[in-house]
Amino acid sequence: MSSEDRATAFVRRTDASLRDLDNAEELWTASIRSSTEEIRLHGLPLELDNTIRRVTGPFGTWANLNPSQVEVVRERGPINLLWVISAHPSGRVREAFVHQTKHLPNNHILPHLANRSIDFVPQIRELASPLVIARLDEVLAKYSGLNRPAALPTPVHIAVNKLLAPRTAMVSPLLLQTCIDLAKTAGMPQPRRFRGGGMAKMIDRCNQTLGAASEPEFSAAVEALIAYFKQAPPA
Repeated sequence: MSSEDRATAFVRRTDASLRDLDNAEELWTASIRSSTEEIRLHGLPLELDNTIRRVTGPFGTWANLNPSQVEVVRERGPINLLWVISAHPSGRVREAFVHQTKHLPNNHILPHLANRSIDFVPQIRELASPLVIARLDEVLAKYSGLNRPAALPTPVHIAVNKLLAPRTAMVSPLLLQTCIDLAKTAGMPQPRRFRGGGMAKMIDRCNQTLGAASEPEFSAAVEALIAYFKQAPPA
């Protein structure tokens, strides 16, 4: 299934569920293709996040979703509806989603909040970025003591992997440094995509971003990211 087909399927299910929130969980469960698809949505890769916003079709409830309805969805609907809504084409809806994340734990929402912390709309990322930093700081504190966990929780691992990227350096150097600090402290291994030449491609992306950086703080953030990648434990 292509990314476009996958995104359309998620929007179709969300549209149907929004029309009948009382039965949303049953409607969603009946239409989901596999647990693998649900896992993918839980992580919401940036490519899929971007593709969801480009979905077109006769999805009137989805297209006309009002920001004020996002709270109702959080209270009455299954969590996977919020996962899809987090990538809604309306910036006002995505902003409303960020506000609602204060009611949700990391294991439900952090990968999706991480996407909004590097949103292309400045107001959304400026709202989301401090929330992500605060959540990551809480996790970092657990790894700074004697009884540190064995590994990062999966949602935290997903979020940090997303944010260890040149774009984060350009929109929030502080957020990137928080991710680097947590990754180092937790001994997080390099992502699997770095195998088979992936590391070289990422370093090349970093160098291209470094060449285009206009502010010293952005350049310093990209340089810190390059240094981290070269020192991170292998996958």
